[in-house]
Amino acid sequence: MPIVILFSLPGCPYCEIVRRSHLLPMLRDPKAPPVIVRQVDVDSDQAVVGFDGKTTTHAAIARAYDVRAVPVVAFWDGDGRPLADPLKGMLLPDFYSAYLDSAIESARARLAGRG
Repeated sequence: MPIVILFSLPGCPYCEIVRRSHLLPMLRDPKAPPVIVRQVDVDSDQAVVGFDGKTTTHAAIARAYDVRAVPVVAFWDGDGRPLADPLKGMLLPDFYSAYLDSAIESARARLAGRG
């Protein structure tokens, strides 16, 4: 299943909208296709295990994927390879759910094509 990563910053109001209004409801919806959702705080030195199994930090992951502004929602496989174009910024709030659904569907299709 796709891994959905929210790149965020504490206090970012747009990140909070993406998290509370889009990602959390999606996770709570029993009809929604399953995904793994994680958050990376781009300025955090908190340790995390990267896709390669090695310990790194949230900030190092953000740098490695060239995330400079937030929010960014990225879609990856279990090896850290991109599955769909990331959603950068808040885009059009009224259509954000549609953008998110489309990106997840693209990620699923790409994973299915690898089987």
